[in-house]
Amino acid sequence: MRFLLASLVALAVAVGCAAGQPVRERWGGPGLQCAHPDTLKVVPGSAGARLVFDLSAIPAGARVHHASLYCFTQGGRQPNETPRIRVVQGVDAQGNPARIQPGSLALEGPWYRSFDATEAVRRWVNDRASNHGLVVSRFEGLVASRTYLDVLYDGRARNLPEQVAGLEAVHHDGQTFIVWREVEAFRPGPEEVIWVKKFSERGDVLAEGPGQGAYGMGNHPAITLRALRRLQGLALRDKPSGFQGIKPLRRARKVPDIRYRVYRHGKRITPENIHRAQLLAEV
Repeated sequence: MRFLLASLVALAVAVGCAAGQPVRERWGGPGLQCAHPDTLKVVPGSAGARLVFDLSAIPAGARVHHASLYCFTQGGRQPNETPRIRVVQGVDAQGNPARIQPGSLALEGPWYRSFDATEAVRRWVNDRASNHGLVVSRFEGLVASRTYLDVLYDGRARNLPEQVAGLEAVHHDGQTFIVWREVEAFRPGPEEVIWVKKFSERGDVLAEGPGQGAYGMGNHPAITLRALRRLQGLALRDKPSGFQGIKPLRRARKVPDIRYRVYRHGKRITPENIHRAQLLAEV
């Protein structure tokens, strides 16, 4: 599944290489790794927390294709009641919502982990003065400061990260397999790669390098758990923890915040039609 999720980061970033082409960027609060950090203001109030995003980085009148609001709860627990997030149309002298648009932002498929804020963001970009934010009148356990907004709009991408290489897709018997070469920060060193001729419950058969393996297939490249933990920036647990259950591993070093996205379209994805492609997943 990880291969499927990690496919189209190259396309996701390449679409913003020219002015006036769709680019997806993120707005969020302090400490969040995104294109526009510290652009979220959380205003407490009797009607609920009001979330106001500073979208001044988007040129006035720019075409907004889509906007998604992502929310998180304490401990990741599921709310018992359906969250209610509404667009604020006006505020009083104390900054409390005076006019609130009926209805609530709708959940987005296919994973239902975000809310559709497209119409609100379009209005705010075309009329800066109308941006009074969103009021969260019901959302059990919400951590408002972790909320962020993803906007797909016509513009120019900045500070593009390194891209994956060697992206290939193979369709077979109703399934699509996607493989690629990770960005350099997550590639093991040559000395860390081991080659497996055959996997077996009785003990894997190792090889000295690439070549012909079992069942007419080539030898499989693999890495040890120690190498994996190094790439993840986690400390290797080399002795029993004494904890009954799953205990989180200790963070040993900071690693780059890399996300891979996969998109689906009925046609070949290009910079011109990426805004019509469906975002399936992100990891």
